[in-house]
Amino acid sequence: MVERERKNKLTVYLNDAELEYLEERCMENNESKSQIIRELIVFGFNYKVDYDRLTAVSHELNAIGKNINQIAARVNSTGSVYKEDMADIKKEIDEIWRSLRSTLSGQMFRKQ
Repeated sequence: MVERERKNKLTVYLNDAELEYLEERCMENNESKSQIIRELIVFGFNYKVDYDRLTAVSHELNAIGKNINQIAARVNSTGSVYKEDMADIKKEIDEIWRSLRSTLSGQMFRKQ
């Protein structure tokens, strides 16, 4: 017999609507009923992560980093810093902050 980490069994009675809701959360999060219930007990909530948004932000930040590296390479090769370069860097940094604020504001997480 398999030795379980969790040895305490809990039986919960749900009405049809509650069971349907739990099953929807399981399907959306690709988690078992036990996992969903444990998260609710321990954390008081259950999040569905929008990985598409996280992937998009990751790609945006990667592109911005490449742009900044190109500007740095140009500055290093010429030995001069131009106003346009500084404006481009400021624009790229502002874009990084916008992406991070958007992500951290909870747009990629949906509290359930």
